[in-house]
Amino acid sequence: MPLTSELNTPERPAKTRSMGVFAGVKIFKGAMVINAGGFAAPVGTGGAQAINYRCLGRAAETVDATASTVNGELKITVEAGVFLYANKADDALTRADINGLAYAKDDATVGKSQGADGSMAGLVFDVDESGAWIRFD
Repeated sequence: MPLTSELNTPERPAKTRSMGVFAGVKIFKGAMVINAGGFAAPVGTGGAQAINYRCLGRAAETVDATASTVNGELKITVEAGVFLYANKADDALTRADINGLAYAKDDATVGKSQGADGSMAGLVFDVDESGAWIRFD
């Protein structure tokens, strides 16, 4: 139904979100985190690296759910922003890729191509001698 008067829509800061952790995984602080069926998981763990997964951002803390058998039993804070990750040598991103897509090769490495195992990481913000700066929104 379209508005017929003003609407005070609530705002929520987009810097962090809390998510339930996928059972049986350990997510280390700083890892790229994917949305695996509505639950947080590290890229590449337990088969959780597939084309249909998308990275949510960076883990703000380490959470060990390896002993858990219930998805979402533990929670993790995932941060949005621009973060530095290793640039995969044989699939390296370059400055020509800035504002294009980066693909997660594992929970700490990104590359240029999706391939059969690349989860979409985020947008390439910058590339320098330190690695690739990836933007997660």
